[in-house]
Formats: sequence, C-alpha cells, structure tokens
Amino acid sequence: MGERVLRAISAPTLEPERRVFWTVAGAVTVLEDITLFKQLDQMKSEFVNMVAHELRSPLVSIRRSRACSRRDWPVLSLKNRKTL
Repeated sequence: MGERVLRAISAPTLEPERRVFWTVAGAVTVLEDITLFKQLDQMKSEFVNMVAHELRSPLVSIRRSRACSRRDWPVLSLKNRKTL
C-alpha cells in the first residue's frame, strides 16, 4: 500500500432566499488522509488470518491422529482406550 487513501466528506452550504426558503449556495468538501487507518486494518486482518490458520493446523493433526488411533482400538488394552 504505497498510495495514499483519502476520504471525502461533502456538505452543502445554504443561504437564505427571500428570508423564507434556503437555497444551495455551494458545497464544502473536506479530504481526510486515512492511509494509516487502512494500513492498520490490513495488518489486523493479516494477523487474524495467520492466527486462525495456526490454530486450525494443530487441530487437523490432532483429529487425524485420533481417527487413526481409533482404528487400532481392538488391540489396545482397556486402560489405553480410556486414555485416548
């Protein structure tokens, strides 16, 4: 993200017309540099994705090993089955 990110906020400027109605005389636009906020949001998203991946990886390994060990249950003793 080497480019700047700007947010534009616009509002009309009003002036009285014949002291009864208001008419649009122009507009005011404010540009705000939100580059830092976008970079922080991107870093947060990358961190959350990394943590979620790291948490999922061991769980998959544990599930696979338990599935494999369940196939061997008939040859395991009762004490070892309870441990699993």
